[in-house]
Amino acid sequence: MKYPKAYVLYANENYIDIVNACAKSIKTFSNLPVFVYLLNSDRTVWEADKTINWECDIDADETEELYIKQADSNFYVNRASKRIYRLIKERPLIVKHALKMANTVCYVDCDSIATKHIDRAFDLFNTHSFYPFFTEGIYDFLMMNGRGGAIGNDFSTTLEHPACELFNINQNNRKKYRTSNIFVAGQNCIEFLETWYWMMIHPKILAAPDYYCPFQDETIANCLLWHHNFHDGLPYSYVNTNGEIDRIEKVYNEIGFTGSVQYIAPWFKVPRQKHELLAFHGEKRIDEMNKMIEKLKKI
Repeated sequence: MKYPKAYVLYANENYIDIVNACAKSIKTFSNLPVFVYLLNSDRTVWEADKTINWECDIDADETEELYIKQADSNFYVNRASKRIYRLIKERPLIVKHALKMANTVCYVDCDSIATKHIDRAFDLFNTHSFYPFFTEGIYDFLMMNGRGGAIGNDFSTTLEHPACELFNINQNNRKKYRTSNIFVAGQNCIEFLETWYWMMIHPKILAAPDYYCPFQDETIANCLLWHHNFHDGLPYSYVNTNGEIDRIEKVYNEIGFTGSVQYIAPWFKVPRQKHELLAFHGEKRIDEMNKMIEKLKKI
């Protein structure tokens, strides 16, 4: 049986409770199936409709720190880690595999909590598109470790410049920067997903992912979109939690929705409309994730 639509999540065993909470949030507000891929693990995510053991080569220096702990006990991936890159590079192939089981899939980062509008992602996607619809990012130019940004039309200092040079991609086609924490793909997107993965495993990139892909799969996805001069996608549709447990109350009860995207603070923006807020992103504390689900049920 092939489903018309489905959600796809993935994680390693370190994230199994987190991906389970994300699946729980989606199932709270959606009747669509949720597929969870666990890397090199035969454990079951009980909130998922289907758990797949995704066997892959992710070996690298096991002494590298995968995560950066914060004072609030939340944690974030270490983007400089080659081990993290090898985990994340599987994303295009996992989505491609999920498209064998569903005509259209929505990928969601596992540290996300869905709102009741999560299914709207499918409504915004053009099923005839040859390219996935990625969500609009917070910034059009990113910075990391003193690198990034642009001056006027000079894009030689952008984080994406090394990858664009490697693949002979013209950055002059760039408009909005898009993120890969939520995106929708259909049957016509298979070639894009294959090319995306092929670029991510280029030997030069595998040797120095922090230089070529400072934001990992997302960096390459943007380069490939610019190469095809493709600019459609999901609107800005998430809110980063940044470890603030009261961010849901702030967004719905204090800030509200004005019809325009609102920049509140670094890495904190609010979508234009309530129905465009599909998920809260970045929370990895299980207790807080469950509290967020309960709060969103009451809104």
